[in-house]
Amino acid sequence: MVAAGAGELPGNVALTANVGAPDMGGRAVNGTEPGLYATGDSAACDTAALSNRLMADPAAAAAWAGVFGISTASIPYYLNTLTPVVLTADTWVTNHTFASGRANPFQAILQRGTAVYVDAAGVPRAVCSCSNPLAPPAAAPIGGYRLEGQPWPSYQTRSVTRVAYADQHVTDTTTLVPGAPAPRRARRSCRC
Repeated sequence: MVAAGAGELPGNVALTANVGAPDMGGRAVNGTEPGLYATGDSAACDTAALSNRLMADPAAAAAWAGVFGISTASIPYYLNTLTPVVLTADTWVTNHTFASGRANPFQAILQRGTAVYVDAAGVPRAVCSCSNPLAPPAAAPIGGYRLEGQPWPSYQTRSVTRVAYADQHVTDTTTLVPGAPAPRRARRSCRC
């Protein structure tokens, strides 16, 4: 898990550059990239149960809907537009907790294998197991955060995936750096 704050990063944390999107650490990808998600145990993502649970708690429903800018009456419809998937990589998101009648955002890394709902652009929108609403990660470098808690054994910041907003263009490119110029041949001057 990543939490807000400044501090030294652990020795196993290294940052990489993103290509095509602002440099925020990790690997920036489009949500439609092949292999980003897998199908899994659909029992972990019970859309009807999530909808019923939210609709039975008006305060939680209002906070949840507020994250997405929708009305509470639109929650069942919105949930039906989402697709349940399983993360194939550790993924950086803005997660939310519910406290004092509000959805409170915090930065988090979801572990590979976590079941989530994604929208049509492939952006994670809710955690299946706990129904926490999700949004794309903060527009700040991951190096501006410190780790809280014990990361899982395979966790490495340089391997974290950050799903870009639908309006960000992310491409893989190769940068060519010119080498040293080829030596010039000496010209012979002929005097006739």
